[in-house]
Amino acid sequence: MKKTFTKKTLVAGIAAALMTLTATNVNAKETFIYGQNQQSLIVSTLNEDGKTLTPKWKYEYQYDTLGTMTEKKLTAGMQNK
Repeated sequence: MKKTFTKKTLVAGIAAALMTLTATNVNAKETFIYGQNQQSLIVSTLNEDGKTLTPKWKYEYQYDTLGTMTEKKLTAGMQNK
């Protein structure tokens, strides 16, 4: 009984460690960088080299004369442009 409990505990510990390592790798690959001005917001991801960016989405905003946002346009898949 004691050996079975020890084995189950060991297996559970290894599984938890692997899940944590996997989650850490996923987060590192999905680092988002935001660039914004009055008219647009560009969302990019940091590439694996840690130095270059790949733009993913662009939001473009339109405002009326009172400064209220009247339109928000999303452009996705910018890496092909």
